[in-house]
Amino acid sequence: MTLSLAQIIEGLLFYFGDTISIATLAKYTKKSESEVRGALVALGEDLTVRGLVLVVQNEKVTLATHQEISTIITAIQKEELEGELSKAAQEVLSVVLYAGPISKGYIDYIRGVNGTVSIRNLVARGLIEKKEGSARSQYVVTTDFLMSLGVSTASSIDGYEKIRTKLEAVLQVSKKD
Repeated sequence: MTLSLAQIIEGLLFYFGDTISIATLAKYTKKSESEVRGALVALGEDLTVRGLVLVVQNEKVTLATHQEISTIITAIQKEELEGELSKAAQEVLSVVLYAGPISKGYIDYIRGVNGTVSIRNLVARGLIEKKEGSARSQYVVTTDFLMSLGVSTASSIDGYEKIRTKLEAVLQVSKKD
């Protein structure tokens, strides 16, 4: 089965779970920006019958949920922000704490599953944030999170260096692959 360029782009947008430039999509698909724009039109049309929409603005693209789903999503977000952290969110928070700054791709690699929802919830709760000034989104724990633990730096947590060293080894192996 050969996938269309629109399908490939949809998969990339899902994988990145974030806004990505048309130029970057062209680079990864080895297609021209013009071809990517054409495929984005096709993808946008395909999505009209599903629960997602394609958002294209200022040469950047992302997937979003359809407006009619907003009341359901708002209820879920309220529940997630008020309740305890899910196991998935705890895992993501731990990875960011011990391996941060870290990209979403490496968070997903370490956990073996897509962490977009957990990352979004942790950002909304103010427990992690995007690190400023990096080309790719890098996540770090917030000062508020460290304060909630009663520490001034992550490295002052018992066993921090040992766990961080193990995670760095995992990441180094993945970079070689």
